[in-house]
Amino acid sequence: MARVLLVAATIFLSAGAMARAADPQGYYTIQGVGLESCEVWLGERLSDGPTAWYHQQWVLGYFTAVNRFVYDGANLTVNLPTDKLFEWLDEYCHRNPQQNLSLATEALFWALRERQP
Repeated sequence: MARVLLVAATIFLSAGAMARAADPQGYYTIQGVGLESCEVWLGERLSDGPTAWYHQQWVLGYFTAVNRFVYDGANLTVNLPTDKLFEWLDEYCHRNPQQNLSLATEALFWALRERQP
């Protein structure tokens, strides 16, 4: 319980720092499996192995952060089932196998943002 409170307090206290998404030149740090290529994403999706789940959770975490710190509404992916998000990324990654998962997910963000009223 104390550990959960410590994590919550850390997140709360660092919320101001999280709001700044990039440096003045637009650079930011990509963490975790977001660094892996679209080719790896596709391989994991085809194998449906345990590491596919990690990649999918990374994408969902990305959109959780977008919903919390960027998007003006409650849920940018509203009315779009999770499997459709992953299918969009599959198609993108087929066309761009050398892109990393982070850039592919950012492309999905912009595609979703364009469809918003």
